[in-house]
Amino acid sequence: MLSILICTYATTLVQAADNDLFTYDIDKINRELKQLQLIEAYVKANPGVTLSGLQAGNNNLLFGLDLNDNNLSGFDNEIERPPLGIPSFIWGFCAGVWGVFIIHMFMQNREQTEKALRGLIIGRVVLASIYITGYLIAIISSA
Repeated sequence: MLSILICTYATTLVQAADNDLFTYDIDKINRELKQLQLIEAYVKANPGVTLSGLQAGNNNLLFGLDLNDNNLSGFDNEIERPPLGIPSFIWGFCAGVWGVFIIHMFMQNREQTEKALRGLIIGRVVLASIYITGYLIAIISSA
């Protein structure tokens, strides 16, 4: 039961450290949305206009927009995520040798495998200290 609580607590700490993923520049977003609204108004006023037609005509409405197809694939390509989104350290801490094995096989990344191995070592030290403490308490209480 204590192991589950420790794993849950450690997972929330690691997730809280990823706060920088959710920062954004509101002014940049507003500028780009205004530019998209101008393009939308132009397309509504001129039926039959297509994006390829705008690109071929070197239209000023498209200035500053990056219309590369690679940008449409999403953000998952930029960040290599561990299996199930669980950090490597937690895999090693909670799942032990199996967690290190899973990270090594799925990630194929030495740094992530080392993090899982550190989690394994720290998890085993915590577990051993809990067992030793319980054993000492049992000896002291029986005497």
